[in-house]
Amino acid sequence: MSTITVKTKILIEGPVFRIETICINDRDEVGDFLAQLEKSSCQEYINVLALLERIADNGLPQNREKYRQVEGDIFEIKSYRVRLLHFRQGKNLLVI
Repeated sequence: MSTITVKTKILIEGPVFRIETICINDRDEVGDFLAQLEKSSCQEYINVLALLERIADNGLPQNREKYRQVEGDIFEIKSYRVRLLHFRQGKNLLVI
């Protein structure tokens, strides 16, 4: 039986939120996704990063087109065609 390790990695840190990604067995799926997005659609990558930076700096968007509750404690951040699911841990940490 193999051991599974779960860690988080800081993606963006601002005055309102710190946004982290989950790494399972040292694999950062969100980081890999964003790197692939940067290669395939640079403008979409720029838009996603800008939205995440605005959230880290200013808080969660009030616009339901950019941010909404999916179910229970799971929320989604939307930027055009990209959706990133996350949950909150404490009052100033978002984990994607």
